Amino acid sequence: MYRAFVGALMATLLSISSTVAAAPPPSVTAAPLADLVRAVDIPYSKFVLPNGLTVIVAPDRKAPLVAVSV
Repeated sequence: MYRAFVGALMATLLSISSTVAAAPPPSVTAAPLADLVRAVDIPYSKFVLPNGLTVIVAPDRKAPLVAVSV
């Protein structure tokens, strides 16, 4: 009984996922990805320290977070 239920559940989930994956959302097909990337404008400041380190600062005051990437 349990195996039959799990098998039927898996078959249902697989059929739903294949149906969802086959049809992309209309907003994705409306504009090419390159146009969407060009439309994003993130203000930033870029400068080089005397020791040669390049620093890029993009302030975002929405959340009190700090990220450092080396």
